Amino acid sequence: MKKLMNLGCAMCIIAFAFTACSKDDPEPLTIGLQAQYETPNCKVLDIKPTIANGTAAKYKWSCGDSIYSTDEVFTFITAEVG
Repeated sequence: MKKLMNLGCAMCIIAFAFTACSKDDPEPLTIGLQAQYETPNCKVLDIKPTIANGTAAKYKWSCGDSIYSTDEVFTFITAEVG
């Protein structure tokens, strides 16, 4: 019975040590982008996000399954209305 109690105490201490040493959750990213942008036809629009807490941010500008850019600044131009 004493061995079982010692084993239980040891397991509790080990479990506590693992939970106490776990990484803290990272701060959530805050991305500053407008909900929509307007630009005249054939004018270049550079979209650059303002990211707080994103020191190692990776960029992917996409729509559906199509990836348009992986650069920080997305350069958009349209020749058609809509």
